[in-house]
Amino acid sequence: MRRSRSSAYRRPGSGLTGRNRKIAIGLAVATLAGGAFAVSTGMSNAATNCSGLDQSLRDTLSFMAEQRANPNAQTNAVLANRQAVVDMINVQRQQAGCTANIAAPPAANPPANQPDTGSDQSGATGNAGAGSGNIDALVPALGFSPGDPNATADRVGPTGVNVPGRCPPTQAQVNAQVALKNANFPSGTDLESRIQRFEKTLSAIQDLKCPASSTTLLGRLNSLTALRANADRDNILRGLGLNETPAG
Repeated sequence: MRRSRSSAYRRPGSGLTGRNRKIAIGLAVATLAGGAFAVSTGMSNAATNCSGLDQSLRDTLSFMAEQRANPNAQTNAVLANRQAVVDMINVQRQQAGCTANIAAPPAANPPANQPDTGSDQSGATGNAGAGSGNIDALVPALGFSPGDPNATADRVGPTGVNVPGRCPPTQAQVNAQVALKNANFPSGTDLESRIQRFEKTLSAIQDLKCPASSTTLLGRLNSLTALRANADRDNILRGLGLNETPAG
């Protein structure tokens, strides 16, 4: 007996039970939702990163505008340092894909009858702000020649171990990173101020993707921290320059 065509035909997918069909549909929806969440999360992270960089750039440009409106003996040094910070932030914004146009605010008029003290306060001790113009004098020297930014091979560092050929960064790059991260950078000649300067400089070098071993800073820092246990440390420090460390 020949079966009718209608009874022989089975619609594709009709083998799924009602319960299995619901499970399959649920999995498909979950997959689509998961993909959308991953995309939205990536976009959210990028937006957050750009928001922070944009704000840092905005704050730095505002600070520079204020300096121009109220110049003093240190203004040129301050502006040169902050321009290096602006350049570094812009590099980071470009790498993060930030596209907002951050413009410098209009310069404000200087206050009327502002007294001119004629004094240079760069010799003050304590914690001087990174924007005070003396950051270049406060950041310790790296102790090794800058690397080649285009290098792909390692080279022997100052401590005898291999370091990336692009390391260390230039002194100017390190100074700018220190200024970017530290609203207050220690300027004192006491032991703890000296130690903090070296520690913050090493942190800036690592932010720039270079190891401490690409400089001589770590060994010099160790010679300073060893003085904490030396009862004669004050006399030793009196004979040292701002960022000099004990011999040996």
